[in-house]
Amino acid sequence: MFILALLAAGGVLAGCSLQPSQLTEDGPPTDGVVVREAWTNRTLYRQIVRDGSAYVVNVEEQSSIFLRYVSGEPKPVMQRIAAAPAVRFGKLEGTEIVDPASLDIGIRKSIPYTYEALPDQAFVYLETLLQDGWEITSYYSDASFIDYYLKKDEIFLRVLIFEKNLKVLYPIQGKQHDPWTFISD
Repeated sequence: MFILALLAAGGVLAGCSLQPSQLTEDGPPTDGVVVREAWTNRTLYRQIVRDGSAYVVNVEEQSSIFLRYVSGEPKPVMQRIAAAPAVRFGKLEGTEIVDPASLDIGIRKSIPYTYEALPDQAFVYLETLLQDGWEITSYYSDASFIDYYLKKDEIFLRVLIFEKNLKVLYPIQGKQHDPWTFISD
């Protein structure tokens, strides 16, 4: 908590840019385990753990700051799996949103907004949305999930992919997570 207060005082939280006085001396770490990732406004941030230390890296600026010391084995972020979009699909009733259960690849509705789906099935759904004209505006990931924000014709949607399920949240207002708050947690 002290580090966040220190960073906020230095103006880092306002624009999510790393100030020269806070940069690591050796430049950003290029190896280590990526444990969190946030992409928004065309900027990619990563939290990387190397040798018991966590760093926040702004990939575009090639800058980083030391975040904190960590213990235990770091778990790498969930990765997007290459997938082909479905050829045929239906829409969720009363919306222009692709119905995940309509893809005929084994995705089953579980509870409202939630579907039983393995990651390979969930990424077919994501690719189908993209093929249908949706655009990813940001994403946030760690070892247990990837949270995508998508937009099409001023409609906003969130797709959360977990190890055993998929959540499709709509309608949302379009307000996205602050990448700095997410990446530095």
